[in-house]
Amino acid sequence: MNKRAIFFFIILFLILISCSPKTVSVVKVIDGDTVIISTGEKVRYIGINAPEMGEPFYMEAKRENRKLVLGKEVELEFDREERDQYKRLLAYIFVGDTFVNYELLRRGVALIYRDRYNKAHRNLLLEAEREARENRIGLWEDFHKYSVRIEKINYNPEGRDEENLNGEYVVLKNISKEGMNLSNFRIKDESHNVFIFPEGSYIDGEGEVVIYTGKGFTGNNKFYWDHKTPVWNNDHDTVYLMDANGSVVDLYRY
Repeated sequence: MNKRAIFFFIILFLILISCSPKTVSVVKVIDGDTVIISTGEKVRYIGINAPEMGEPFYMEAKRENRKLVLGKEVELEFDREERDQYKRLLAYIFVGDTFVNYELLRRGVALIYRDRYNKAHRNLLLEAEREARENRIGLWEDFHKYSVRIEKINYNPEGRDEENLNGEYVVLKNISKEGMNLSNFRIKDESHNVFIFPEGSYIDGEGEVVIYTGKGFTGNNKFYWDHKTPVWNNDHDTVYLMDANGSVVDLYRY
């Protein structure tokens, strides 16, 4: 066997070792998508985003995660990237035959997060979120309850995104002839970027409003996020429209 073949098999062996499941126990639940395991390390679940502390449904997500994993032996399955920028382990979590990432989506206490590298169970996770949405569970209990819809998103403006923040924008459309109060409604991406409509926000019957990423003066059906950097990924993202209770009322995925 020549040196090149030996090198290839060594690399293949290391990849298989890094991707093989690891069995540990969960000693603490941080929130709906993060736990601490018996080695003392933090584990962030791949493919989902649960509400952060202070956000609607935070406690529900943490409670469901606790029911599923706390004090139990779990199997960690890794994908292409084993750690994130915060040095947390990134994993799919299994308790016996229960796929925890999937189950949290199915119970409606988390939303899809599509990592560009970690894709092993993406279609299955999308199915779980779809099931929760169709059954109006948890975060989806108010889905399409209102007449406002996400009409359009411009996620890839001309030139450098950083230099054209207002080239990024989301358009909402009211499909009813009746006007509607948007106070405290939210626009959210797959990460944790959130725009909250101020008190008194309103959309006319059959009217439109536009939410720009950058700076400007709110008025004439235009709102400005005042975000310092681009929000919307150019290759993939999801626009979630949420009501004042934190329930998803519409989404636009690309």
